[in-house]
Amino acid sequence: MKKENIPNALTLLRIALIPIFILVLSLGHSVGIHVFAAIIFAVASIT
Repeated sequence: MKKENIPNALTLLRIALIPIFILVLSLGHSVGIHVFAAIIFAVASIT
């Protein structure tokens, strides 16, 4: 992958994680689900 494409790939990853994050949050109110959603959010934030 070219150096110029890395920021674009990270942006696409963040955009792709949005529906997954929303889906996980809508699954329920257990602590495990919220922890999983927090991990997804952290991965998106770090990028």
